Amino acid sequence: MAATSVQDTATAETKLTGALTDLRAVAENYPNLKATENFQQLSRNLSELEDEIQASRRIYNSNVQSYNTDIQQFPGSIIANQGNFTARQYFEIEDKSERDPVAVSFDTK
Repeated sequence: MAATSVQDTATAETKLTGALTDLRAVAENYPNLKATENFQQLSRNLSELEDEIQASRRIYNSNVQSYNTDIQQFPGSIIANQGNFTARQYFEIEDKSERDPVAVSFDTK
């Protein structure tokens, strides 16, 4: 929550993903927990949250691409050089496995 840079945000998001993975692993060991309405609601909310984070990441990267292009092209490059504007880095996930969507299963065996 207190992340101030893109790298800090990426690190925080990695920790959140790890915590969610651990939560789902615990739920796999307790079928009764998975069958409860509260857990199913939590799983739906987590999936929605992950979708929103992913959409926000795409919007941010799109804006960074536009900004970086603007400061490299004329006449924006003139203003960017005078104002010491620098290119921004994209929000990227370093661990490729974190790009895969998280599977939520509701097996009630």
